[in-house]
Amino acid sequence: MSALRPAVVSLAAAALVATGTDAARAADPHCARQRGEIAGDKYARVWHSGRSLYGCSRYGGERRIIRRVGPWAPGSKVVLNGRSVAWTVPLSRGSVRSDRVWQGEIQGGRTLAGALAVPARGAEGEREARVQRLVIVNRTVGWTTTTGDVAMSVPESNNDPSAVGALPDAPRAVGDRLRVASLPDADPVALGASLKLAGDGGSGDDCASTTAYRLTFDPGTGPRIGVDWSDSLVREGC
Repeated sequence: MSALRPAVVSLAAAALVATGTDAARAADPHCARQRGEIAGDKYARVWHSGRSLYGCSRYGGERRIIRRVGPWAPGSKVVLNGRSVAWTVPLSRGSVRSDRVWQGEIQGGRTLAGALAVPARGAEGEREARVQRLVIVNRTVGWTTTTGDVAMSVPESNNDPSAVGALPDAPRAVGDRLRVASLPDADPVALGASLKLAGDGGSGDDCASTTAYRLTFDPGTGPRIGVDWSDSLVREGC
């Protein structure tokens, strides 16, 4: 019998490697641990590699998704809720250091893409700041800054936010972002630690639904205060 030509041997070896990889993936369809992992479990994980943030998601009978979620840098803060990720990316311009805020889904889509940490309010424009702490429920994000600001983002909301307790100013959203309060005299570490975000689980059907969110915090001068704000999701094809 004549010897196999080198090209044929190479193709056969490649086929064996591919078959072995496919078999391994079929045996473990969940999201495996990764070098640089930040948060997650076997159903959803996020990790960094180089200057990028990556995610893996696999729920129920869905196909496993592994993709780049967005930029990452040393000093980034990252929080994960299910398949929703919120994170910061540090920015330095001369002597000014700040954080930009991002929110995205592992399966695709973003609601925040490098947003300034302090949203606009009335005649006051948005401004740069360092983020002290992030919290996330679904795609809704809350955060505090090292300068005592409290902010929130609720995508796809057609409703006005309402105050919980005695806020310093009436809540007025600009688009899907809201500066809840600016408390320059507050301890930023204590303020961040007190931040809580909760959703009511949602109501509706496969075509339209709404979820109410409550963001509260301890201002350090009295009872907890915050805002109630809800989203309104309408799905195409209904």
